[in-house]
Amino acid sequence: MKTLTAEEAQHHLFSLIECAALDNQQYRITSEKGAVIMLPEETYDNLMVTLELLSTPGLMESIRKVQ
Repeated sequence: MKTLTAEEAQHHLFSLIECAALDNQQYRITSEKGAVIMLPEETYDNLMVTLELLSTPGLMESIRKVQ
């Protein structure tokens, strides 16, 4: 994962969006107030589904019983 300053990200925003979307790239963007991660929408959606499934009570036990 490449790290950029907020100023660098602002200067290259459109190309960063294209690289993230088309090449599945992820970026860490930092500023004095903290950092954020830019990642493709599909990756974000997959993470949210995974978190939802892992937070479902009893799901892991039921999967283990099937195996």
